[in-house]
Amino acid sequence: MVERKQVALIYDYDANWIGGTYYILNIIKALGFLPDAEKPQINLYHDHSDLLTDIIDINYPYINYIGFNYKPSRRLVTVNNIFLLLFGKELATVDLPGKSVQNFYYRKFYINTKNINKYYCWIPDFQDLYLPHFFKKRELKLRFLHYKRMVDKQEPIVFSSQSALNDLDKFFPQNTNHKKVLRFVSTSNPNFKLLSIADLKVKFGIKGDYLITSNQFWRHKNHMVVLQAFEALTNEFPDIQLVLTGKEYDHRDPNYTQDLKEYVRINNLDKKVLFLGFIDREEQLKLMSDSIAVIQPSLFEGWSTVVEDAKFLNKCIICSDIPVHREQLPDSTLFFNPHDATDLKKQIVAVLNKTIVFNINYDHQTAVIDFARNFLDIFYDKQV
Repeated sequence: MVERKQVALIYDYDANWIGGTYYILNIIKALGFLPDAEKPQINLYHDHSDLLTDIIDINYPYINYIGFNYKPSRRLVTVNNIFLLLFGKELATVDLPGKSVQNFYYRKFYINTKNINKYYCWIPDFQDLYLPHFFKKRELKLRFLHYKRMVDKQEPIVFSSQSALNDLDKFFPQNTNHKKVLRFVSTSNPNFKLLSIADLKVKFGIKGDYLITSNQFWRHKNHMVVLQAFEALTNEFPDIQLVLTGKEYDHRDPNYTQDLKEYVRINNLDKKVLFLGFIDREEQLKLMSDSIAVIQPSLFEGWSTVVEDAKFLNKCIICSDIPVHREQLPDSTLFFNPHDATDLKKQIVAVLNKTIVFNINYDHQTAVIDFARNFLDIFYDKQV
């Protein structure tokens, strides 16, 4: 009998970066699509403070939960950051429980690797190096030092896109790291289809047809260009609403959401633009699936969950023209200049008038299984 493969994951529920949480959930869900003989044993490391309901609900058959207190205190984070700034390394790290941890993903900077047999770090993107004006100087320095430390220690790294891998070679051309690209695929409980769209519309005050943007409210998510394009549409299409979902907080720019709401108020869009905040995942997917189109206006992405959701739903999506969106949607023509509201309006009008039809060649079942196998190949590829 062939021994079941082993992987170790670390789970960290973080409402301030829900994309990172969904990333691990999507890996577990994708592994569940594999034939039983290919399903690996998952050793899931989690902090005692984390709620595990979302993982338990996946009902993955081969999973071992290992709880421990791994989240560093503010004091430890501060001390480690000081040492990283001064000496290029951390003072203190956290040990994973157990004598030997096999195939660990992904290594966070404060996790000690002494008892880990094979691991990868993860870099979703290099947003900070392209959009430094969205970050404080100290955070920029720390992020750069984390990259440099990975390069100097020749740590193996997984990237969410080929674009991100190319960026490491661009910014650190001397690197000799072992590098892999793992393009994640969005999966979800099909129960969202059972929700009543009529009930959801009543709940959230949606009157009729609507466009939707589902992003956390960070400045680089570029909501303003959507508001400007929508405002320009209102005379021609007075009955359409704009729905915005996502946690309404940016620690780097606490006034960001309020600035958007003030724009809505000044332009008399209060009844047309709906801020729903962070909503249930299944409700979000149901709203996306029933919308006219999803708009993804980001200035930068690692590998957009929103785009993957739209592909999963086979839903029309209008995207900012950035390299990673082109990588995710090679067959699409619905791109716009993220700094040009007029260009976005033109694409929305084309969708509304059906002069452009969203059509991509995508088989979700095949994509999920390929994703799961590609993840296992990170550790089990004989060529590695």
